[in-house]
Amino acid sequence: LWAEAGQGAEKIIKLAGRISAATEKLGFAPDNREFVPHATICRIKKISLAEEKKFDEIVKRLRSQYFGKTQLKEITIYQSILRNQGPEYIPLHKCKL
Repeated sequence: LWAEAGQGAEKIIKLAGRISAATEKLGFAPDNREFVPHATICRIKKISLAEEKKFDEIVKRLRSQYFGKTQLKEITIYQSILRNQGPEYIPLHKCKL
């Protein structure tokens, strides 16, 4: 479940492009998927069909809900390793804004 960034997203997209270009120079493979600035709220590993239907109803009802705004103070670049027991996030670099 994630919340998409609203106003100001173009600045985040530009920054993500600069980070991608810099990491490619370091030998990392580019991610060819479209970047969508967002905040991940939770990951759902298992859900029953009944729970999924109820969850979908709630998400549809809140789809256009405004949840406020915040100012970013730092960015952390993580390595994400998806494992059976759950994701592992390893911080690689932090940058104050």
